[in-house]
Amino acid sequence: VNFFGEFIWVAILMAVGYFFGHLYQLVDEGLRVAFLVAVIVIMGFVTYGFSKAMKKRFSKKLNS
Repeated sequence: VNFFGEFIWVAILMAVGYFFGHLYQLVDEGLRVAFLVAVIVIMGFVTYGFSKAMKKRFSKKLNS
């Protein structure tokens, strides 16, 4: 009984891999775009925070 269960399980997983294996490339392309967008957004936040910190630091030096 265990052999038949394993055989069915392996057959199902192989069929899923065969029929949906091409989706890996689509997911890869989608993740590449999402990663680039995330990097751009993070760099925007870093630039904004850095400029805000520098303005605060230099305004204190100029006022004292």
